[in-house]
Amino acid sequence: MPERWLSLTGTMAQFAPEYSYVPDSIYNANPGKSYDQLISIYNGNKDFAVTLATALGKGVQKEFKEEYDSIGFVGIGSTLTLPRTGTSTMPKVGNPAMAIAGIIAVLAEAASSKSKTTTSFDFKYKFIFRSGSGNKRNLTPRPIDDDNGLFYFLKPSLGWTTFNVTAIEAVNMTGVLKAKPDPKNPNHYFVTPVDPFEMKIWQATRDGSNEPYYLTTILQSITVRIK
Repeated sequence: MPERWLSLTGTMAQFAPEYSYVPDSIYNANPGKSYDQLISIYNGNKDFAVTLATALGKGVQKEFKEEYDSIGFVGIGSTLTLPRTGTSTMPKVGNPAMAIAGIIAVLAEAASSKSKTTTSFDFKYKFIFRSGSGNKRNLTPRPIDDDNGLFYFLKPSLGWTTFNVTAIEAVNMTGVLKAKPDPKNPNHYFVTPVDPFEMKIWQATRDGSNEPYYLTTILQSITVRIK
């Protein structure tokens, strides 16, 4: 590890490596800058990425609502809860588990149709689905198990009780995350940092009471959660 990443010594550097890391791209583009100046530039870039993700997230939410409005969602925001009652392809709201199963079934069918019929389903975003609540731990990769990135599917599974949705294009537009296909399975995608060194730093923030790493915050901002 380059010495410039270890300017902070002791407990802070040992347990919070994100505070002592400067990407090579920033270091090489700013010759002669002090470490504190480089950190300031890096923090400014991260703040910009978080702000950009908020704007991207509004587009993801709007597009998701328009694409799947016929399902009968209550509305769109950071979280969708249950389908509205009345005329709908969804089951009645009385049983939340049945409601989730109905949502998944319709989403899966729509995703399949979209992938097969590009002329009739020409949407701006290609959505990918992940099981779980979309909270900090769910959207932070596990050490070792998630070394390739967070795991997403092109269609939700009927066995899921809660899940979250983002879009490949939105992930890639963040500038700090990328969605890449699983070479072993065309129905899977991985979401991983653009900067490969950040994966270890990101993984180290998954557990504990610390604030989410900025990559988790960005991913949450471009995610629609289904409960």
